[in-house]
Amino acid sequence: MKKKNLAVTFAVVALSAIPLMAQQVAYTTPNKESKQQVQTVIQTEILDQQNQNIIDAINADINSTKKYENLSADYKWFLKTMADESLAGTREEFIEQTVFMRIDDLAKSILNLPEHAQPYYIKLMAESKHYFTYQKKVVTLKDLFEFSKYSVNPVVLNNTSIAQLLEKQNTLKKTTSISFWSEFFQSLIRTGQTEK
Repeated sequence: MKKKNLAVTFAVVALSAIPLMAQQVAYTTPNKESKQQVQTVIQTEILDQQNQNIIDAINADINSTKKYENLSADYKWFLKTMADESLAGTREEFIEQTVFMRIDDLAKSILNLPEHAQPYYIKLMAESKHYFTYQKKVVTLKDLFEFSKYSVNPVVLNNTSIAQLLEKQNTLKKTTSISFWSEFFQSLIRTGQTEK
């Protein structure tokens, strides 16, 4: 237990030092290419930590049902696709199909979770960012959907799991925003009424 706490402490210290190191590099490195390489390494480390946090969250729920095991497996396949360097020598149509299958499988696993767990995982997965090695840029599920949707028949596109997940994400955003403002205005009214 103490070793784990010590490792976590070192990880927190290292992550908190990354922005400072990046800032120092920006002032001391005149070479733009070197600066870009350092920023890419730092960004990759942060995204790797985010991915590990997601895996840990899924693993914490795995004991409750097999559906979380499916989510864990699909998320790991998704991460492998994001890091797959061999895609660079492949036809664009194949890459689009592969990416679409991975994000659709991931979405299907999320939508198969118990109803109470879906909003958490929809928000977590849809807002997470990943480094897509093929495009050499950071992307979200929505970006990947836009990239790969042309590989799917437009007639069935809206019935795919990923399209449904992204629609649910929009609904969750609107609902959260509306309930926040509703609560905010109600609290103002209550405060005004108590002051009279």
